[in-house]
Amino acid sequence: LKSSLHADPYNYGVLGPDLDAMNIVIAAWVRLDPVETSSEAIDDTIRTIVSNKQGGCGAHNNGLSVAVNAWNSGDHRIHLEMGNGVNGCWKIDSGDAKLESGRWYHVAIGFDGDLALIFMDGRQIASGRLGLHDPPSTRPFSVGRFGDGQFPFYGNISHLAVVHPNADWSRE
Repeated sequence: LKSSLHADPYNYGVLGPDLDAMNIVIAAWVRLDPVETSSEAIDDTIRTIVSNKQGGCGAHNNGLSVAVNAWNSGDHRIHLEMGNGVNGCWKIDSGDAKLESGRWYHVAIGFDGDLALIFMDGRQIASGRLGLHDPPSTRPFSVGRFGDGQFPFYGNISHLAVVHPNADWSRE
């Protein structure tokens, strides 16, 4: 699709303004690139859809990430990771619902109070209570990678929407 953002290690997007991650809905169409053979073991790595985290789930790392694959897993599940920089990290994944390479999926995450929700192709596939007492980072979101440039998305991301009730979408 000509309207899609093809994400690779050299082609990212960054979303602003700063948003309260616990009051947003993130939705996108995603397609994983098939990986036949690779010296980088791309199929097993985290493929970030959108994130404002700077790294993993350590106590000093806060923010939110929506990605495919857990660390070195190749599980093809949708993963939501969230941390507040104090209490470590909270995680939820799509369970038995997995993404196949080469096929488009509509993926969305949202929040209902302290309940996080994951959707795939219009149906809720997972939910879980947040264990956070303070909201996570309000850093800008990076598309197709973590904020520190790690974990690029190999595939396509299209029609990304980040909805927030207080967003100011003016360009600087």
